[in-house]
Amino acid sequence: MKTYRPEVVAVRTPLLRVYGSGRAATTFTVLAVPGGGWAFHEARRGWGGFLCHCGGDIERTAQIIDRFLRDRSP
Repeated sequence: MKTYRPEVVAVRTPLLRVYGSGRAATTFTVLAVPGGGWAFHEARRGWGGFLCHCGGDIERTAQIIDRFLRDRSP
């Protein structure tokens, strides 16, 4: 059952901008993955930007994102 009217409100993929120390930053999106789950992906790389599965362990997800940003820091 649709809960919105696409002809009235354009539905876009939600994005999450994350900033690290210094100038490190990236934008993530959550996409469906095989098996009925969801996963964080780096938005600019789409499906090729898989980072980690979304799960109940928020602390682990935050650690993975932190490590990702540290690796990208100048």
